[in-house]
Amino acid sequence: MFKLSAVIGSMAFFTSSWLSGTTLPRLTEGVGDYLLMPLLGYITIIIAAQ
Repeated sequence: MFKLSAVIGSMAFFTSSWLSGTTLPRLTEGVGDYLLMPLLGYITIIIAAQ
């Protein structure tokens, strides 16, 4: 149950940051964020699924 909530929380956090483009975290303050944020979300899902 904890893994599921961690996945949902991280997905909501990363996706909202990526879609809005104005909320934290902003890693590169540029186009790189649109590549890095979904990648970080995907990595978080993989880690939580282990």
